[in-house]
Amino acid sequence: MNDNELELRAAANRLAVLDLGEWQGPEGDCADMRAGIMLARNWIAEHAADDDEAITKEWFVEQGAYQLYDGDETLYVTCELGYDCNVLGVGSWNMQGWCIHNSFHGEKDAVAGIMDAIKTRGDLRKWCKLLNIPLKGATP
Repeated sequence: MNDNELELRAAANRLAVLDLGEWQGPEGDCADMRAGIMLARNWIAEHAADDDEAITKEWFVEQGAYQLYDGDETLYVTCELGYDCNVLGVGSWNMQGWCIHNSFHGEKDAVAGIMDAIKTRGDLRKWCKLLNIPLKGATP
C-alpha cells in the first residue's frame, strides 16, 4: 500500500468503530457524520488489509480451494451454475498460474491472458466476486 492508501485505511478504521447510535438525531442532524461512518465501514469491507499480499497455497485452501478430482494438481474455488452439473471455477496449479474451469465443457485457460492479472489476494477476491464464486475466509 502506498502512503495515501495507508492514510485512508487509518481514517476509515477510526470512523468505522464509532457508534452510529451516537449520531442519530433530528432529521438531517449529523447526517454527514453518519454517512461518513457508513462509507468507512463499506470501504473497509471492500478493501481487505491483506489485498496486496501474495496468494499462498495455505491461504487459498482457507478460502475454500479444493481439488476437483483425484490426481488433479490444480486447486479451485468454485460455484455451481445450477444446470447440467456445471461448475465454474478459478484455479491454480501449484500457485504458478491461474485458469478458469468450466466443468460442462471441460474448458481450461479459456481466458488465460486475463487470468495473468491475478497476482495478489485482492486480485483473486475481485475475480471471484466478478464470477460470483464465494470465498470462505473472512475478509480482514
